[in-house]
Amino acid sequence: MKNLMKSVDKSGAVCHLGVIIANSFMNSHTRNDKFLKENLEWVSKATNWARFTATASLGAIHMGNKSKGYDVIKPYMPGGEGVPSIYTQAGSYYGLGLIFQGSNDEVILGVLVDALNAPTSTRDIMQHGIYLGIGLVAMGTHNPSKLT
Repeated sequence: MKNLMKSVDKSGAVCHLGVIIANSFMNSHTRNDKFLKENLEWVSKATNWARFTATASLGAIHMGNKSKGYDVIKPYMPGGEGVPSIYTQAGSYYGLGLIFQGSNDEVILGVLVDALNAPTSTRDIMQHGIYLGIGLVAMGTHNPSKLT
């Protein structure tokens, strides 16, 4: 990963994001987010939708980690310390959905529905992350209850 990271430094945003996505695929379900943590400054070069995807990639890495998954994503959610980017915040909801996909976890669904009703959710960017998260958590559960 270090070699890939170095090789795309001057290649542009698409290649940069490609390395982040490749890392999430290689570490999917492993909880091994060491590369992202050790290279936060480099990862933070992502902008806009790439930042959304980079944050959501934590969800792919921690997929199924129901005991600590929320704690992994929480710093990137609205209200987290030093999270100015709305793309990062929206990506955190998508990542939360990836972690808890198919679980129908009432607490996580509550977090997502509350986010949907928050004043910041009027932005399309936030709605993308929240709706993706809700869809993933409730996916395949045949839950007939209203979510809002």
